[in-house]
Amino acid sequence: MDSMTTYAACERIQTEYIEMPDLKLTVAQVRRLCGLRADVCEAAVRVLIANGFLCRAANGALLRARRDAIVHGEPLARARAS
Repeated sequence: MDSMTTYAACERIQTEYIEMPDLKLTVAQVRRLCGLRADVCEAAVRVLIANGFLCRAANGALLRARRDAIVHGEPLARARAS
């Protein structure tokens, strides 16, 4: 998935967290699960945290911030350019 954009990576990560609501992963684990390059994964995680879909636990794990949060529209549109 070398050509995956940040936007596509956000969608891929969201899909995993929606399908498995109690998922708690490190950035490295998200990267491996979704088959992403490190830079693309880190950029997507930043977008998803900034938009309230993910949050970071005290131990560094990423978890879904709110069950009703789905990132789309304008905030995520900025990720398309990445």
